[in-house]
Amino acid sequence: MRFTPVFDTLVPDPALELLWSLEQRGVSIRIDDDDVLVMKPMSLIPESDRKLIRRYKPHLLHLIRECFGQIPSARLVPTMDRQP
Repeated sequence: MRFTPVFDTLVPDPALELLWSLEQRGVSIRIDDDDVLVMKPMSLIPESDRKLIRRYKPHLLHLIRECFGQIPSARLVPTMDRQP
C-alpha cells in the first residue's frame, strides 16, 4: 500500500482516493461531537465504500479535521486539481 504525507502524517492512498471520490459524488461529510462521521446522502455511498469508510475512519477524521479546522458543518469541497 502506498502512503502520502498530508499535514505531517502519512495517509494511505486509498483513504485519500475514497475522500476524493465521495467529494466528487456530492457527498456532504462532517464530524459530530462524538467523532462520528456523518455523511449525506447515504444513497450515494455503496456498501463497498462503507466498508472502506470503516477501515479508514481514523485517517478520514484526521483529513477532515485538518482541512476544515473541526468545523462540524463543513462540506468537502475540491482542494486541488485532480484528473478523473
